[in-house]
Amino acid sequence: MSAKEYIITVKSKKYTFKLENNKLEYCPDKKEEKKSTTDKNEKDIVIPNIIVVTRKTGEPLFALEPDKKDSNQFEILTAQQLYDIKKIQWFEPLADNYRELIWLNEKTLEPNSDVYVAYKHFTWNQIIEFSLVDRLSVSFASGFRGDWKKSSKGADGYLLVTVGEKPYWADAIGQIPYSVDTMRDYIMKYKGNKYKAIKKTIITGIKHGDGGVFFAKEDSSNGYDNYMILRACLWSCLKFEYVTTKHLNMFETHEIKENAGNFEYKLSSPITKVDRDKYAQWEYKK
Repeated sequence: MSAKEYIITVKSKKYTFKLENNKLEYCPDKKEEKKSTTDKNEKDIVIPNIIVVTRKTGEPLFALEPDKKDSNQFEILTAQQLYDIKKIQWFEPLADNYRELIWLNEKTLEPNSDVYVAYKHFTWNQIIEFSLVDRLSVSFASGFRGDWKKSSKGADGYLLVTVGEKPYWADAIGQIPYSVDTMRDYIMKYKGNKYKAIKKTIITGIKHGDGGVFFAKEDSSNGYDNYMILRACLWSCLKFEYVTTKHLNMFETHEIKENAGNFEYKLSSPITKVDRDKYAQWEYKK
């Protein structure tokens, strides 16, 4: 099979990569070679400061900008390696292991392309529709019907998804349905006190950090999961309203009503420092 060539453009600078036998390699431009300062017969190769993320078959999916403290300023990793080993994310700047997304393959949203099939694709409306289904709390446990990551209506086992044309780890988006459902319950319990509802939802999420029910492992880290829970909590504050109705016999009824609109900007926007400092129940550094 002949080699494929890919051009990755970062900050107006183009870098060439070659894919052959399921392996992606960087091809330095000969014009960019410079003489070595130690040996006149050798040349140093200009290496880009990027982390290139690929499918297991080598196609480049996206690129991230390494942190200045990273020991390797240039790496080519599969998405699975990025997830399992590096634990890097690119969508919550205040969370741990954040690296900025600086390039996205232009074929990401091109149906049936080698890159498109690496993801399962969603709109924010689809995430919202799944999240608004009222479920029993236990249904959000790993492998149960409310587990968006494994549901056929959700990520269906995919590691990567796109939502609103942007890539995410599937388990990050998977925090949203649980959080929306839990917020609805706590808004009712606390009679419309959304501040208390947010804090309690986050605490509940921390206690069941691994998706377990009875013997769950807590997660109070500054990881992206807790930030995605807070995104869903802030969205729920706009979507749900605690309503009290007084009847002629002075009897009162209470219910949660859904406001019109999808408010997707709350789900698609990273958490700000103001909201983190106001609501976070996990450990973080200011």
